[in-house]
Amino acid sequence: MFDHSGEPRSRKAVLQDRLTGTLIGLANAINGNEHLMNTRNSRLLIAALKCTCPACDIDPDDLVEMIDDVQHEKYRIVPNCAECANRCGRTDDYDMMGLWAAEEESRILRCRILEGVRNIAAGLSETEEAPRETILLLFNALFAVGMGDWNGEALMTVVRQVEQQQA
Repeated sequence: MFDHSGEPRSRKAVLQDRLTGTLIGLANAINGNEHLMNTRNSRLLIAALKCTCPACDIDPDDLVEMIDDVQHEKYRIVPNCAECANRCGRTDDYDMMGLWAAEEESRILRCRILEGVRNIAAGLSETEEAPRETILLLFNALFAVGMGDWNGEALMTVVRQVEQQQA
């Protein structure tokens, strides 16, 4: 597997991208189902975001386990999506190659969003209750990253919200 510059990628980096894409799938499942946000998926979101940080010291096998945990939570929220015969793709995991192949402005803004949500998650406890507004922002920001058709203005709005939360 190669990165967007053509360099070979580590198994850990590939799995971190896969986990990020799975988190975007979870965010898609939460979108419109915000009433289903709870302590369990909030803590999972925070823990998983921390695992996607490039500097995170995590074993690839633990990343695979985290991906499975996020998948299970997604299908707990939208159980019919797992076995839907008429798939719409709404809750599918995001293929991060779409991000790396995006035009430069979009890619830069989406990467700023991802960096911001990772920083926010790094400052949150996995055991204490995080503010609902913060968790909603994290889910909405991940949802935005997966929206390939959003323009620079829409993405910049999300960047500002994420950066404001970090301040």
